[in-house]
Amino acid sequence: MVFEHDCRMYEKKYPEENELVMVRIESIGDMGVYVSLLEYNNIEGMILLSEISRRRIRSINKLVRVGKTEAVVVVRVDKEKGYIDLSKRRVTPEEYAQCEERFHKSKAVHGIVRYVASKLSTDNQVVKTKHLYKKFVWPLYSKYGHAYEAFKLSITEPSVFNGFDISDSERKVLMETIVQKLKPQPHKIRADLELTCYAYEGIDAIKSSILASQNHATSVLKAPEDGKFDEKAFGVVTIKLVAPPLYVMVGTFDEKEKGLQMVTRCVEILSEEITKKGGNLTVKTAPRIVGAVDDQELRDLMEQLEVENQDGDSEDEDYEEEEEEEEETPKSKKSIKMNPAIYNDLTKPTADFIKKDFPETYKLEATLKHKIGSVVSTVDLSNGSVTGTLQPKFDLSSYVNKTSAANFTIDTKNLKKGEFNIEQLIPGLKTILTVDSKKLVQAEFQYKKDKVAITVVGKNDKSFNAGLVYAVSPLITLGVQGEHKGTFKAANATIVLKPRSDLFITIADKFMDQQISVSALYKASKKVTVGGDVSVNLKAGNSTAFNIGTQYTIDATQSIKAKFNNKNKINFAYLVALNPNAKASFGWNVDSKNIKENNTFGANLNITL
Repeated sequence: MVFEHDCRMYEKKYPEENELVMVRIESIGDMGVYVSLLEYNNIEGMILLSEISRRRIRSINKLVRVGKTEAVVVVRVDKEKGYIDLSKRRVTPEEYAQCEERFHKSKAVHGIVRYVASKLSTDNQVVKTKHLYKKFVWPLYSKYGHAYEAFKLSITEPSVFNGFDISDSERKVLMETIVQKLKPQPHKIRADLELTCYAYEGIDAIKSSILASQNHATSVLKAPEDGKFDEKAFGVVTIKLVAPPLYVMVGTFDEKEKGLQMVTRCVEILSEEITKKGGNLTVKTAPRIVGAVDDQELRDLMEQLEVENQDGDSEDEDYEEEEEEEEETPKSKKSIKMNPAIYNDLTKPTADFIKKDFPETYKLEATLKHKIGSVVSTVDLSNGSVTGTLQPKFDLSSYVNKTSAANFTIDTKNLKKGEFNIEQLIPGLKTILTVDSKKLVQAEFQYKKDKVAITVVGKNDKSFNAGLVYAVSPLITLGVQGEHKGTFKAANATIVLKPRSDLFITIADKFMDQQISVSALYKASKKVTVGGDVSVNLKAGNSTAFNIGTQYTIDATQSIKAKFNNKNKINFAYLVALNPNAKASFGWNVDSKNIKENNTFGANLNITL
């Protein structure tokens, strides 16, 4: 940028040898390139042809351009004759960046001093820029290394100017100008995320993960008196819902690099927390600086989604009023994007609730996690067996889709199974190739988009099955599945109902097996959850089987579970989180008809490193 100089920026009249200076190319001559030294009141210097480049010069016009600003080093200074020889080829990239940074600071200081001089000048008396430099600017260079640092510090500590030859009127104008010119410019940083959790505690898991991420940013800030942070304040990071599963993480910072580091770390914490809770985070767009155009595009998208949600609302006004009474934020509830599970996972929430966390043997499981993969080792203390899983991960985003990844899974139990998994090679597609010790090869393709989830599985024994799931609405999801091996071997259908946020119901019919099953999961309160399933086999004379379980949450780290079934088996379990990386469960399993003889104990310890 070219601007007028009426004074050099530094106290010395000429630069020293080996000093880096910023110059502007003025002309190209036979002997070399003539330049003006921008920090030394545009005095003339020359870059000899031999000092322009380390390489052979074929065309000097390709190396230097009139009007361009360059960083050069001083080779020789003749103060008597005013000759200054300079070199461009001796400047390293690191030195170039240092020189540029210093020049920008000096230019900012010079602009402030010139503006103050013009404000203090009157028709009768002109205040020269050099006069202010002599009075206090050059002395500030000597004391603080650079006057820019002193000016910046004065915004919070005006006492910086105490002891310098500066009048009250000059100080007032100077402070007003510094605050106006050097006030930190806000850098808004945003990351676009896709956040999902299909576990039963999905909504609560997402909320707690978001809170942990946001709290990390505010933990390094000084809390206001009322304890509430303004979401627009510097350093505060907020995570907002666009339309499930899309979220945006936004923060405003006074320093660009510091802001990018903080938002990146908040993304990492969000990923760690949601993964612990059985969810998944996909970074759609990495943290970057955004401006007014980006903000407007985001607002337009949210308005468009809001209109779509309103168009899809129920026409029954009474029903809407009832929803508004039950939920403080009904619009968020109506705007929930379906994202259904694959067919085999439709009944998973209830099945996991009933079957998991009831140890019947003594096991120790250790998980070692790293960015390049994980290793899981399990020791069954009841029989001394040791099994393990090795799962290296490979990030494919550099080659294909930004979110693509691949991993291998090797089961060390008799090496009976190996699995190769590729995710997001094509957006929404997950590919799993499995080979076991019996040379059975299985290829599975899972594809999800909006309201649809499709699964196709083929094996080398010529069997084939496919499943289709369609989310009719947030309340109803339908699924069908068929299996073929020479002839149709299975035809199944499942209906998932979510009449309330705390109630989950599935109805499944295996047509060819003539078996109907119903399962339900109900969160009766913040501490109590009840779940169960019942199945009727029409082929076996309407024989019925059922399982009923309940869980009571004592606090954030402890809970108690119990279940019983139609075979007189009763299970009890106590679950405790010893710390964020260690969990334990203790079980007691009895036969209600013969408690004394048929009862066993079990315990599992899970450690993540």
